[in-house]
Amino acid sequence: MTRLLAVVAAMLFAFQGIGADVALAKTKADATFAFPKDKPIKIILFRPDMEVASLGASGVPTPNPDWTADSRKFIAEALKETAGKRKIELTSMPELSGEDAAYAAEYQSLYRAVSNSMMIHNYVQKLPTKKLPSGSKAKYAFDWTLGPGTKKLGEMGGGNYGLFIYGYDAYATSGRKAMQIFMLLASSAMGAGFFPQGGQHFSYASLVDLDTGNIVWFNFYGNKKGDIRERIGAQERADTLLSTLPLREGETPPKAARK
Repeated sequence: MTRLLAVVAAMLFAFQGIGADVALAKTKADATFAFPKDKPIKIILFRPDMEVASLGASGVPTPNPDWTADSRKFIAEALKETAGKRKIELTSMPELSGEDAAYAAEYQSLYRAVSNSMMIHNYVQKLPTKKLPSGSKAKYAFDWTLGPGTKKLGEMGGGNYGLFIYGYDAYATSGRKAMQIFMLLASSAMGAGFFPQGGQHFSYASLVDLDTGNIVWFNFYGNKKGDIRERIGAQERADTLLSTLPLREGETPPKAARK
């Protein structure tokens, strides 16, 4: 988690020129992927893996179980609302027990590990082994996978694609905000103008072809907009996360709600 937060911070710093109030959204996808034209599309939504914490004056985040539970619920509901605007069925993985529950949990853990690697090696530290020949449309190949074992997940949930969501939000407390102002004033008086980091906010989503295990689409979003502790904010986050989800031929993307 520490390394991932460092990567996200580096990305946000690198793109700070876009402005503090502009969402940073970066999409990677398999250029060869397309939804089938004449077959139903059923996407299984795995429980959103959201983590929400408070960030105190010391800068050490404290997990908040209530915020985390609310955010997982609100994001799941919001994703279904967003998907409902399109001709794609999005259904939650049913409640599982025993070996099936353990199997699904293993793949959610695997996804977190793989997606963390995707974050690092797609945006910051490029892997030379994925570099494509000169003349290719893309500079690096997008070929990440969870392995063929995902086929069983499709059978368990009755779908042909899987939607995995991960997010981390740390909201600055009033003490943290007061400390930021104090440090800014104190450092400005010495000619430095140092402003400590406030909250930390990022989310990403992936679409997995459950027949093959290949991750065919990945969208990273880093911005404080969309407070996932509330339904309205969660809806804004869901709209943004799915805004670049692959379209079927002839489909027009729905407009994201503006709050």
